[in-house]
Amino acid sequence: VTLFDFGVEDDGTPYMVMEFVRGRTLASSLKKGDVGRRRFLEIALEVLEALEFAHRRGLIHRDLKPENIMLLDNPAGRSTLKVLDFGLAKLSGDNSGGPQLTKTGAIFGTPHYMAPEQVGPEYGAVDPSTDLYALGAVMYAMLSGVPPFESGSAMAVIYRTLHERPVPLADRVPGLPA
Repeated sequence: VTLFDFGVEDDGTPYMVMEFVRGRTLASSLKKGDVGRRRFLEIALEVLEALEFAHRRGLIHRDLKPENIMLLDNPAGRSTLKVLDFGLAKLSGDNSGGPQLTKTGAIFGTPHYMAPEQVGPEYGAVDPSTDLYALGAVMYAMLSGVPPFESGSAMAVIYRTLHERPVPLADRVPGLPA
């Protein structure tokens, strides 16, 4: 989504002015069963392009999920979707000593789509591959109808992400080669 302006009001309230986007989230389309295999490929490639754009500018999204991918109602030009909600985004390689938006040891993201390195530094550094992991989990959900790991609690999903392998897609999606 295009960010036009941002700042802080006199009373200390931060603000962002962004483009208004008409459409529906990928999450709502998945619930309706509106995403076929051809559309799956188009969405995956377009999200990869959006991530490349962000990563080249040093931004790591850190919360990519179906709810943050908007399928446009009336696409202008070649783009048919927008990646939303960079609220948890992190600047990669920011060693400027400036203010930190997040603190070390805090867990940020949506557990079903979080990469292991988002849970703790012992699993590696958050970098562009963190978003690629999330996109892989989104693609898994697009094909199978469920995220790679499900459970009744966020901590259980995180545990499964760290210690288990997901059910192979071929076992969940009829007609998919093993």
